[in-house]
Amino acid sequence: MENATHTLAGLALAEVALRLRRRRLDDPAERALASAAYAVSAVANNLPDIDVLFTSVLGGTLNYLLHHRGHTHTLAAVPILALAALGVPWLIAHRKGAGLSWANAEWKLLGALALLGPLVHVGLDFLNSYGVHPFWPINNGWFYGDTIFIVEPLFWLALAPPLFFAVTRRWGKVLLALVPLIGLALVWGSGFVPVRVAVPVTALGIASFLAAKRATPGRRIAQGVGAFFAVLALFALARLGARSSAASELAWAYPGWTNVDLVMAPAPANPLCWSLIAVQRKGAKHALRRGRIALFPRLLSAPDCPERIGGLHPPVVAARAVTGKQIVWTGAAEQEFEDLAALARSHCAARAFFQFARAPFALMRDGQPPYLVDLRFDRTPDEDLAELALGPNPADCQNVPAPWDAPVPGL
Repeated sequence: MENATHTLAGLALAEVALRLRRRRLDDPAERALASAAYAVSAVANNLPDIDVLFTSVLGGTLNYLLHHRGHTHTLAAVPILALAALGVPWLIAHRKGAGLSWANAEWKLLGALALLGPLVHVGLDFLNSYGVHPFWPINNGWFYGDTIFIVEPLFWLALAPPLFFAVTRRWGKVLLALVPLIGLALVWGSGFVPVRVAVPVTALGIASFLAAKRATPGRRIAQGVGAFFAVLALFALARLGARSSAASELAWAYPGWTNVDLVMAPAPANPLCWSLIAVQRKGAKHALRRGRIALFPRLLSAPDCPERIGGLHPPVVAARAVTGKQIVWTGAAEQEFEDLAALARSHCAARAFFQFARAPFALMRDGQPPYLVDLRFDRTPDEDLAELALGPNPADCQNVPAPWDAPVPGL
């Protein structure tokens, strides 16, 4: 997930912890503790993304793909990240002088928030199709939730209004007011959300604000956390229906092909529309098929589900025109699986790329080195997030090795 959601989750955790204490905040020490709790939880919920500093220093496509959501997104890193997060309240306590006399119970509360933060961060990142591998070094495999788009405004509308009324500092209120407003601007202006969905989403945002305004502090945060999990449950149930429809359609449209993986993602703020990449195999053939799924086609049909793709690489074309109200196929690519496996054996950069690529494809260009694509992130004919032109030297990787297992078996 993006960092706005991680921050809101951290603030919500801190507010829950403070509500459970049932302490009055008119005590200076309690106010200092509240500030420290918000700070440590917000920081802890964002600290796993410190790996972007590492990938920025290393540079290059492969290093980013292999090390973003890398070791800092594992259970093994949680204690280290928690200790780093606890440096925030220590600095606050040292500067203000109020927290130096805190009892063990207060530091235990902050320690719990520091530990929970990275765990919640990894859990949220698991929800989308990018994936995480939290159990390294015991298990180096990727885990994918395929449930939430990487930016989900409904999470913002659930958590920001209750937190707006919980914080006391003006700058905090300004920021928490901006988050849902930006979310609604994305809903109406991104092109991902049809008007018939944007209208009820806006109504829910207004209702969330009004309900939070009238609620007591305890019920207010309960509302926010409950709404957050309601959004998650809604998308999880929608995913089950979309996946079942996709599997049935694939079995009918492409008989004899085995589904190696179904890569799924909903439209932001819209559980009615889902994108799909089917990774399939039939004998020696490897295929990727991209489509859109409408969960309830009578409400919103698949052709009406928006997909912001400006074009694909030339070999990725419609292999078969199978179009209906529930599923529309928008592109496909087929090649010999041995072509990919041979690249993995002979070229170290290709082998590293396949440690990340969940929907891999190789463009075999005449007189030029192969060009590798992960179809999950192929949105334009130009170079996107997960694309790599192999160099002429098969032994030249130019990346720091990573231990992750390839998502596609055999690569």
